[in-house]
Amino acid sequence: MMQLITSIIIQAAETAVWQILTDPQVTSTCMPGLVEWEILEPARRFRIVVAWGESGNNGGGLRIPAIIEWTELIPPTQLCINIRLFLGNNTLDIAGTAQLQEIENGQTRLEISSSFDAPTPVMAQMVRNALAKILKPFFHCLRNQAEQLSL
Repeated sequence: MMQLITSIIIQAAETAVWQILTDPQVTSTCMPGLVEWEILEPARRFRIVVAWGESGNNGGGLRIPAIIEWTELIPPTQLCINIRLFLGNNTLDIAGTAQLQEIENGQTRLEISSSFDAPTPVMAQMVRNALAKILKPFFHCLRNQAEQLSL
């Protein structure tokens, strides 16, 4: 079982961060390499396709489809999510939690944790590297969106 945990501080109230985090239109604009997305079930299930590779941001590269499901929402503090990645003939399930905590001066701490079981060590390392490259700009964009909303 591989686990990733990261935390960021956002200069915005917890409710503003929650609003951005649970808005599929905003989150879709923040996803690096996103080439397709659709709502399968409003406020619950989404299908995305992300281009990954040398020209991923231009829609080229390897296309990776995924189903995203929000499994538990506790406004405005916790969002649990399952992501099923389709990697050729394999699937990879990622369970994640976004935990929000209001801290001093109207700031919010957003802690993101995720875990997954990869079928091979090589795939585990590939997914870990890919998630690191995707999540950093994704959460940076969400932070900017929430901070602009709070102005």
